[in-house]
Formats: sequence, C-alpha cells, structure tokens
Amino acid sequence: MEVASGIISLTCDVFDATVRIFNFITALVDMPREYEQYRLQLIIEYNRVLAWGKAAGLIDVPEGSTLGATLGAEGIELVATIARIQWLLSEFRDLNARYGNEVPRPSKEGDHEKGIDGQPTDIDVLKAISSLAVSYEAKKKERRHRRGTNHIREFFEKAARNAKDVVTHPIRVRWVAIDKDAFAALLQDLHVLTERLHELMRNYREKRIDDITAKTYREMILTRDNVQDLKFMLDAVTSLISTSALTRKEKEAHTNDRTLQDLIQLKKISRASESILSQLAHDPTFDISGRLSELGITVRAYSEADLSEDFTWNEHEVDAPERLPRPRGILTTNEGDIPVWIEWKSIGNIPPGSDREKEAGLRTLALAEMLHLPKPATLHAPECIGYFDDRDVSGADRYGWIFKMPDGSDYDTRVLSLHDMFGRGARLRPSLSQRVAMASALCATVLDLHAVNWLHKGIFSDNVLFHFNGDAGGAAADDAGLGYDPEKPVLSGFEFSRPDGTHTTAREVDVVWDLYRWPAIQRERPTERNSRKTYDLYSLGLVLLEIAHWEKLSTLMHLGKKEADSGGGVDGHSVPLGESKMVRDWLLGIQGGAPFEEAGLPNPLQELRNIAGDRYWRAVERCLWAHGEKGFGVDELADQSNDSSVGIALQEAFTEHVVEALRSVHV
Repeated sequence: MEVASGIISLTCDVFDATVRIFNFITALVDMPREYEQYRLQLIIEYNRVLAWGKAAGLIDVPEGSTLGATLGAEGIELVATIARIQWLLSEFRDLNARYGNEVPRPSKEGDHEKGIDGQPTDIDVLKAISSLAVSYEAKKKERRHRRGTNHIREFFEKAARNAKDVVTHPIRVRWVAIDKDAFAALLQDLHVLTERLHELMRNYREKRIDDITAKTYREMILTRDNVQDLKFMLDAVTSLISTSALTRKEKEAHTNDRTLQDLIQLKKISRASESILSQLAHDPTFDISGRLSELGITVRAYSEADLSEDFTWNEHEVDAPERLPRPRGILTTNEGDIPVWIEWKSIGNIPPGSDREKEAGLRTLALAEMLHLPKPATLHAPECIGYFDDRDVSGADRYGWIFKMPDGSDYDTRVLSLHDMFGRGARLRPSLSQRVAMASALCATVLDLHAVNWLHKGIFSDNVLFHFNGDAGGAAADDAGLGYDPEKPVLSGFEFSRPDGTHTTAREVDVVWDLYRWPAIQRERPTERNSRKTYDLYSLGLVLLEIAHWEKLSTLMHLGKKEADSGGGVDGHSVPLGESKMVRDWLLGIQGGAPFEEAGLPNPLQELRNIAGDRYWRAVERCLWAHGEKGFGVDELADQSNDSSVGIALQEAFTEHVVEALRSVHV
C-alpha cells in the first residue's frame, strides 16, 4: 500500500513537471516559420499527454477517486515513461535557455494580461494549445496529491531533476538556432514515448483516452483558419502518422491521427478556395486559374465529350432521367464500369464570364474535391468521383456532381431518401436500437463538418440517403429483411453547403423544405449571412425526431390540415408558412394551439421519452432550443464560425449533450 501511494504521488509530481516543460517550449518566441510544422507536432504530443493525464485522473481528480486502480499494475513503468519524456524535453529546453535569450517578465501586476512587446500572454499560449491545457492550469491548484514513501519518489526524481527549476525561468524564452533534424528526432522519440503511455492504459481507459484525444484534435482544427498554418499542421500530422507506422504494435497510425489528417485536408481545401474568392471579390480582374494549383485538385472535371464516351444513364423506366433529382448512371473508369448517381447544383441564369460564374464554378469544384478526398469513418458523406457543367451537356443552368455507389453495389442498386422511406410502411422501419445508431451516425457527421467550419445548410430527411440492392426493401433484403443498412446513413444534398453569396430572387427560393429550417430564415435562400451552426443543429434535431418516431415531421405535427381537407395532402409541399414557422414553439411548449393538440395527439417531442428514453429526448430538445443555457450555451448572433472561443464552446456542448449522449443510449 505504501509503494502504491508513493507511485500515485510521484506520478502527479512528474506529470506536473512534464506539463511545465511542454508549456515552456511551446511558448518559445521568434521560432522561424519553417519550424512551425515541428511546433505543431510538439503541441499534438502535448495534447496526447494531457489526454492521457485526464483519462488517468491526473487533471481533475474527483472525491473518492481510485487513481491507483486507474494506473493499474504498470504504475512504475508509467512514471518512468513520463520521466523519460520530461528528460527529453529538458534537454531541448536547456539548449534554448542557456544563452541569456530570455524575454523579461512583466514589471507589475496586470501586465500579464496585456503581453510584452506584442507577445502572447500565458493564457494566449494555453488557448493556442487546447482548452484541455487551460483546464489543467485552472485545476492543478485545486488538486491535493497523496504523499508517501520518499525513497520511491527520490529514485524517479533523479531522472527528472532537470525539470525542477522550470518555474524559475521567465515566461518567455527566445528561440535559438537548432538543427531541424535534431528537432525532428526529438519529436520522433517523443511520439514513441507518448504512444507507450497510451498503450499502458489501454486496458483501463482506452475509450476514454481516445475520446479526449479526438475532442482535442477537432479543437485544434477549429482554431486554425490560415491556409499556411493548416499546411504546416497537415505536415505535422503526416509526419506523426509515418512515425506511428514504424513504432506502433499495429504497424499503422491510430484512427484519431488519420481522422485529424483527413479533417485538416478538408479545411485546407475550404480555406484555400475562400482565400481565392476573397481576392476575386476585391479585384474583379483577378485570374483565379493561376491559383487553382494551390488547391491540389484531384477530382476529375468531365466535359460533354467525356460524358458522351464514358457515361450512360441507368434509369430505364423514365424517358428523361436528367429531370430526376438523383438519377442513376454507369461511369466507365480505369477500374471498370461502376454504378453512380448524380446530384444537381442549380446556379441560375448567370452571365458567362462574370464574377458570379467564376465564384459558382470554384465553389462547385472545391466542394467536389472535399467530397472526393478521404474522409473519417465518422463522416458519412458520399464519395464524389467527378463533376460537370450541365449547361454544356443538357443546357440546364446547373452543375452535376457524380457520386460513387458504395462498395458492393451493382447496377440495380437504388438510392432512397429517409423522407421517402417514411411513406413506405413498416417494412422499412428498423428496430429502435438501429434508429438510435442511425441518429448517432448523423450527429457524428455534423460534428466533423462543423469542426472544419463546413455548414451544411440543408439538413432534412430528404438529404439523408440509403442504398438498396434491388427493389427498395423488397427482394434483395438483408438479414433483418430491410434491404439496407440503417446504421450507415449518407448525408448528402450539399447544394447550399458552401455560401453562394447574397444574390437571390423569389424564383430561386425553394419552399419545399422550409419546415426543417430555423424559423427566422424560412423563405430565404441559404447564404453566408443567414447561416449558422446552430441552425444546422436545429434542423438536425427535427430529423432526429422523425427517426425516433419513424414518421414525417409534417405528419407528426398534424400540419397542413386545411390543405389536406381540400385534397392537397399533408406534406412539406403544402404546409403554410404560418404553421412552418411555429413548429419550434409548438414542440418546445412556448406557444399553445398546435395542430396536434387540436387533433387530440400528444406532443411528438415529449413522446420521445416513451419511445427512445430521456437521453434521446434531452438531446433532441437541446437541438431545438439551439441557443442559450437550454441549448448549446452560445448566443444566436455570436460569430460561431470565426470566433474560436464561441466555436469551441459550441463544439464541446454539442459533443457532450448530443453526440456522446446518443452513443450512451442502450435499448
């Protein structure tokens, strides 16, 4: 018991000292830009150590914590590994601190809030690392480490004594010249050690460590918007992945690292295209063709001649497949003939050669590339394998994206939307556990999109797709007799997912799906100015409501009754604007007189408690509130995409109250 207590106390001490050195190095001033990749790689390793420490209970230790059980039987090796990390960092620290290159401390109280010579303050440095680093600094004073067995502590402290004087150094030290190869070697050794830390905890806190690391990675992406910084970060994680392939037992990178790489790539493409468009807006004569090479485009643009030779329609039951919203086809590629489907992006009658045409073309190209790139397994979006300008093919004012059918598909594979499935009876209705998994997959997808500041702007059940082999739900059914995998939804419908400016006319406004949009922006075309992440989350909440009930929203709400009585049906097409705008208030009980009340039906939101349980109900309710304490803790008018503090707060709240809540639902 005495030995175990000593190891726990020593672990806390050595962990604290290691974090101090990480802070010291990441705060170095005047580091050349060509070293930024290495600094970011160091920050990634820093966050991996913090994630391990949080999972182990070294950051916030609750009352009655059994830290000894958390550390497990490998406590001595854990402490030795942390001590080795500490020693490694100390060597690097000493190289930069022995030449009198310190930046002076503030001369009086309060100066730390202003910074010195324009340099960032302590809190700025921590924020640049992660909110986990900020949390550690805030909570370390509250912790009370257990003490005991000095002879054990002294043994390990000898290995890390170099770090004990870190607190006596100034808060900023200037960078001195150091060989890049030496820095790279340091990072490689550091990654081996942090990976070993994670391995030693796999049997105790594997999922916890992975979840914390994933959350911190998404935060790192969210807080970086500069294209060059994103390139440096991509280089850093690519180097980390190369090291993992050589050092991990599995001989391949961790899923979290691959996810980080994929999301950085998505955001880099997005930000690079926005940078080009910004230049175009300031200089109408700007030639964007010369800048396109910066995007590293790999998706193919098909000409009319290409399509005539390589593409055929696969819709034999209709005479004009190009009029269908999602027509199927067969595309000839180097891999052979593959089944595909097409989605359209209307652009309106814009003048050829105009800035608006250049903008629409670049946005279409950028989104095609983003949907073409490798994506995390948690991002359920279609794979784009090409695009074309339909003005040159059929004369219609639109672009077409060509999406590949999923692996295992054949020429009979069909695409059916969730909205259409609701109207096909009980034979397509999955079990409750499958519906919860479906909802969870959609939430994880939106989390990944928002992490790269990618707003969808059109989340409704007609844009949630499933693939059927053969007749939808008929002959070629799976083991459950459904004919599709309900736990693999595809979020599509990206027509408005990149802002197309503020140009709009009454003809361009599509009112069919207004029912799912934030009430204040209904009857408006989605643009950059009227789109917010919380609006996406509101729409998502309505889709989650439909999934649990397995019914269309208009039917659940008993909307459009007058139109139904006159033969108009009860669907999104016939819901009056006055009713559509009231859906949120009726569901949340802000306003009475809902059509479902008049029909003697229960509130569909409250009914979720009986159908899917309290956790599911609370997750949906929070999406519908969207803002404030009952929502995600952010103001509706806050800058959710550009203010990193707002973005982080929103991301954390959505992760905790929706993504993780749905993952914890067991039925």
